[in-house]
Amino acid sequence: MRKLWYALAKMLAEKAAWEFAKENNMDLVTVLPSFVVGPSLPRHLCFTASHVLGLLKGEAERFSWYGRMGYVHIDDVARCHILVYETGNARGRYLCSSTVLDNHELAALLAKIYPFFPIPARFEAHYGKQHYEFNTSKLQDMGFKFKGIEEMFDDCIQSLYAQGHLP
Repeated sequence: MRKLWYALAKMLAEKAAWEFAKENNMDLVTVLPSFVVGPSLPRHLCFTASHVLGLLKGEAERFSWYGRMGYVHIDDVARCHILVYETGNARGRYLCSSTVLDNHELAALLAKIYPFFPIPARFEAHYGKQHYEFNTSKLQDMGFKFKGIEEMFDDCIQSLYAQGHLP
């Protein structure tokens, strides 16, 4: 349930930003990242990094609520912000997401790449069958190329090892 409140808060904050920009005759450009994965700077793990760590340790319950998700490398989020800032004709909303996968597709991929982790094979389908993609063509038309899912998780796992979260 916490995930739903988080998503709602993000939507309401963006809506308020657009209303403020319109009322004050301001240009506004937003970058909307999906589930951010990659290295973590602080030693204390954020919400998403702690859920990835749980997945790698075989804890299926928390991750089972994600269903189908978009994933993006944290470096790509930063580079997208810089790109739209430096592009004078950037306008509107920019969806920032590399890959969209069902949680069982992600688990199967991660289990294949990292067989030494007890990654769950299946998850309970809380939302039924879902299918959606994110249209990132505005960024891609600007020449942006996203990092792949393997690089996201390689960097995340290296960071978890370096910070002592994984043995």
